[in-house]
Amino acid sequence: MVPHPTRRRFAPALLLPLLLACAAPLGAEVVRLKTGEAVKCRPIQARSDDRTVVLEDLQRGTIRSLAWEALEPGDRDRLQEEWGWKGRRLSTVKGWRLVTRVGDDEQEIYGVIEREEGGKVGVRRNGDIQVIPAEMIVERTEENHDPREVYSAPQLMDQLAAELAAQAPPTTLDSPDGRTAWRVAEYAEWVGALQQALEAYRRAAVDPEFLQRATAEQRALRVEALLKDQAAVATLRDLKVKLSSNLFKAVRAGLEGFDAKHPGASEAVVKARDAFKAQVAQRRDKYFRQMARYEFARKICRKLIEAKVREKDITLSDVRSWVKRDLPNEAFAALAERMGKADVVTPEEVRGWWDTRWEGVLKSSWSRAGYGGGTFIIHKPQIAPPKPRNSGGGGGRAGGGGNAGPAPVIPIPKPPTADEWWAKAPTSERASWVLAHFVVSSQLFEVSDDVDRTPCILCLGHGIITKTTQTGELLQYLCNRCGGARDDVAVKFR
Repeated sequence: MVPHPTRRRFAPALLLPLLLACAAPLGAEVVRLKTGEAVKCRPIQARSDDRTVVLEDLQRGTIRSLAWEALEPGDRDRLQEEWGWKGRRLSTVKGWRLVTRVGDDEQEIYGVIEREEGGKVGVRRNGDIQVIPAEMIVERTEENHDPREVYSAPQLMDQLAAELAAQAPPTTLDSPDGRTAWRVAEYAEWVGALQQALEAYRRAAVDPEFLQRATAEQRALRVEALLKDQAAVATLRDLKVKLSSNLFKAVRAGLEGFDAKHPGASEAVVKARDAFKAQVAQRRDKYFRQMARYEFARKICRKLIEAKVREKDITLSDVRSWVKRDLPNEAFAALAERMGKADVVTPEEVRGWWDTRWEGVLKSSWSRAGYGGGTFIIHKPQIAPPKPRNSGGGGGRAGGGGNAGPAPVIPIPKPPTADEWWAKAPTSERASWVLAHFVVSSQLFEVSDDVDRTPCILCLGHGIITKTTQTGELLQYLCNRCGGARDDVAVKFR
């Protein structure tokens, strides 16, 4: 039978792809992960939040929840831009970590420096300016901060208003445009300006051209519930302020008593509380890792070593035994005591923070600890003692054959032994030697294969000292400071 000329039959090989294409859900796209995987999916904005993005994996037929950091930056930024999250999610402000000292008391202050004048530094934190005498600041480290720890909610909303006014065409916080209202609402909810968030979500929900109207209505109901729980929200906000100052004990106490203080809190408040708990855990880990990086070797170990080498009649052998047997435990106990001023910590946590001290941050420059004049104890000299030499002059009778007598004996300085060096070395050189020895032998540190070398200050790096006596005799001997090691070696560690 001949087919009708106006009818066309689809070959089976062409029909299946067409059916699959027709069956593909709307909104499907490809999201690339840093692992190299390309996920054909439908991103679900309503179920995503500041930390995670939820994807409906169309190939696996599953729902996947991933950290935003797992996505390729281009796809991450594109999604956040489409959802109006760009500039909110992952936003940080450049600031500082300042360490102030009054006597023996040190305090860490995090914020943005807004002015320096008249010997005083103005730091914005928690929405206010804290003025600190510059002479009290003993350390400065650049840090990126969550804007909510630096500015108040009204200040952040004013910043958003300025940003909207500067764009083309300019708009305002109370714009009826659904897309703009959605952006304002999410930002306002993020910073804690709940009344503004509610009003903006409602504007987005009534814009007929805005595709996320239903989600906006749901968000409005959620924020409305939060507003009804104003006391609970105020408690969380107060705890967030305490967290920004790293007052972990106060935050812990507040969270432990939260349920008793606010019984029957709404589901939205419970979710906010749980999200805050996760934030506390993350901030706590970051804070104590940083403390481990900055204080374990630079302050705690140095202080313990300096005290040990000052002990009366302490020998090098005593110190080396102490470094191997006791110093690690004493140092971690001291670190735990220091951390315990900020929060209750366990020995396991303290050691874990030290082991993961570089997690999530770029490694800083190397610290140094030198062996000084005691380098020969660790780096054995390769130079053999020189053989005695003389001027070759005969030594017989002088002038008319008079007997000049035997040549005077010239004492040759000998290289020091380890104990002799230790007995004469100044306290600072002893302490530096012990720290270098501890760094290399303890296996607690990352030690560079590249050591610093400085020529010995006595032999200028030759390892041998040469002198000519009054009788013309050439005298050579191993340097009585470095023992032929030539250089003072310093290890680099972090």
